[in-house]
Amino acid sequence: MQQPQATSVPNRKHKKRTFDIKFPEQLAKIIPDISLYDRLVAAEQKIDSIIMRKNIEIQDAAFQPKGSPQMITFDISTDVSVQGWSSRKITSVLKGVAVVYNDPNTLQESAVQWVRTTNIQDSDGFVMRRNTSMSSNARLILKIENTPERFRLSPALSKAIGLTIDTQSNVLFAVWSYIKANRLQDVHDKKIIINDDVFIEVFKVPKMSFSMLPELIQQHLTPLEPIAIPLEFSENQFNTKVEVLAFLQDPIINDYREYATKALQIKDTIALDEKISQILQVSHKSKVKREFMEGFSQDPTVLGEITPEFSEAESSEFYEQDWVRDLLPYYTMERANSSLRNSR
Repeated sequence: MQQPQATSVPNRKHKKRTFDIKFPEQLAKIIPDISLYDRLVAAEQKIDSIIMRKNIEIQDAAFQPKGSPQMITFDISTDVSVQGWSSRKITSVLKGVAVVYNDPNTLQESAVQWVRTTNIQDSDGFVMRRNTSMSSNARLILKIENTPERFRLSPALSKAIGLTIDTQSNVLFAVWSYIKANRLQDVHDKKIIINDDVFIEVFKVPKMSFSMLPELIQQHLTPLEPIAIPLEFSENQFNTKVEVLAFLQDPIINDYREYATKALQIKDTIALDEKISQILQVSHKSKVKREFMEGFSQDPTVLGEITPEFSEAESSEFYEQDWVRDLLPYYTMERANSSLRNSR
C-alpha cells in the first residue's frame, strides 16, 4: 500500500525584512581598513540586541506591574492652613474618598465623596468647607489604590493555603502549589483535581477541573475594607496623622506604558540598513566590472571562450549592461588591430 506523501505547508507568518550589511569576502580583500567597518557592524549588532532586550523588559514592567509596599502618612486637619503638602500627589494612592457627617438641617447622615476616574489629574489634597460653626462628628473614608489590587481571603481558603490578604495571581499560585504538594490531580486526566477534605470544605465540590479554579477562587476573595478615620468638627483645631501600608506602583510605569503602546520607531534604521546593503551590492558589481576590464585589457577574450574566474560573465544579462556596450567599439578595434599585426 502506497503511503501518502507529506506536503509542505508554506509558512505564512510575516517575517521582518532584513538586509545583509556585511562586506563580501571578495570586497574585503581589496578595501583597506575593512576591519574598522566590521567592528562598527559588530557594535551595531550589540546595541540592537541591548535595545531589543530593554524593550522586552519595559513591556513586561508596563503591562505586568508589581507594586512595592510603602508606608503612606495622611495628614488630616480641620484647619487647611497648617497642611504640609508632600511631593507625592495624594490622589495617586487613592481610589476614592468620602466624608460622612451629620447634617444639622436634616439630622441625618450625608456624604461628600470623590471617586477616581480615568484620565484624571492628580492633586495634592482635598478641602471641605462647612457653612456652619456647630460642632459635629464625621468619618473620613479612604479607599487605597493598591497595585496590583489586593483581596481579603475567606477564612476557609485562608486557613487552607496560609494567606490572609494578597493578589489574585498569588492566591491562584498558592492553590496550585497546594494541589501539587498533596497530589490532588487525577492520575488519568491531569486537568481534573480530586479535592481532599480541606478543599471540599473550601470549594464544596468533590472534584473540579483546572479551568474552574479562577472562578471558584474569586468567590473567596473580597475587596479590602476602606479605612475609616473619626473626625471632630468644633471650634478647636483637630489634627491627626494616619499611616497606611499600601502597595504602590512606581510612577515611571506610566511612561513605560506610553512607550510600549507606541510603535517602535525602527523605520529609519531599516531604511539605513537597506541603503548600506544597496551600496554593498553596487560595490560588488563595481569590483566585478573592474576585474573584467582589467582582464579584458590584458587578455581580450575571444568569442566563445569561457574564463573560469568570471562566473558572472557567463550570463547573457551581463553583456546587456551599458558599460559593456561602451567597451564594444574598443574591443572591435583591438581585434582589428590584432588581425593587422598578425597579417604582417
